[in-house]
Amino acid sequence: MSKTQTSPPLGPAAFSRLSGLSRKALRIYEETGLLVPLHVDPQNRYRTYGQDQLAQARIIQVLRAMDVPIESIKILLSSPDPVTELRDLWQQREKQHVQSQALAAYLTTLLSGEGASMAFEVSQRQVPGAFVATITAQVYQHEAPAFISGSIQKIRTHLHSIGVQPEEIDWTICHEGPSRDARGVMEVCVPYQGVASPTAEISLKFEPAHREAYIRLRKGQAGQPLDLMQAYHAGQQWLTQHDLQLVLGSREVYFADWSVVADHEEAFDLAFPFEVLPV
Repeated sequence: MSKTQTSPPLGPAAFSRLSGLSRKALRIYEETGLLVPLHVDPQNRYRTYGQDQLAQARIIQVLRAMDVPIESIKILLSSPDPVTELRDLWQQREKQHVQSQALAAYLTTLLSGEGASMAFEVSQRQVPGAFVATITAQVYQHEAPAFISGSIQKIRTHLHSIGVQPEEIDWTICHEGPSRDARGVMEVCVPYQGVASPTAEISLKFEPAHREAYIRLRKGQAGQPLDLMQAYHAGQQWLTQHDLQLVLGSREVYFADWSVVADHEEAFDLAFPFEVLPV
């Protein structure tokens, strides 16, 4: 009768050598919960790893070589279907690569002094004054979509709860543009009819009537950094060419039901409220 043999645990030096991960990397992955030792001696803090953790360590090594963030690796390794998770991750990487190529081409035109493209049609309209309920916050670029959608839902829910009718439109004012490296100040606005009350998070204000220039965009362009940048640059260039100055803050105006509108359909405007430059 044969006995099942159990592979002995590996100390940090042996595990480092066999996995290809430095002991410093192993300590970082332990601290982040990505690769936790099999056992840590409570007295001397000596760490041991299981033989079966070598496969996980090698997967981590490859993913980090691909510059995949640690948090994304944790999601992938904990997924019941890591192969599909990896496929989705790679498709996102390919999409980002295509976007980066387009941004590099646009950057070439800026560096060469050609300036922003005016490939966008700029229109004008008169906007009536409106009472609006707003939420303002400082957010990073990657936090903006969730902040916008969540704030619109909070405001509309609050207005309905107090018997106030929100308008079928909303907008986000970009007071200070967010980026990957720094938070910007964004204000989500929902106009309404009736008498509303504020909350600790939701403020009320009156936005005066004004004229604005705007560029109409499709829903799918909201996720295209190049399209948004070029459209913003085109709008700003249009104001300069017509001796106008921006007031009230540039904004994204959402006039379509975001949950049902298709990516190829027109869904929002980039708008630039303006007044004539003083002489």
